[in-house]
Amino acid sequence: MLANKIALVTGSSKGISAGIAVELAKSGANIWVNYCDSPKSALEVVNQIRYTYR
Repeated sequence: MLANKIALVTGSSKGISAGIAVELAKSGANIWVNYCDSPKSALEVVNQIRYTYR
């Protein structure tokens, strides 16, 4: 579906945006996780995507 597409999801370290990033990854998109003040949360989202959907 979204293979070879890139999605930049702002605020994707938490909340709805994190869910959107995960769902886009499930659909095959490459995700850029963006955060303002939650690097630990952002890393958790990255790891969830990396180890579950890649």
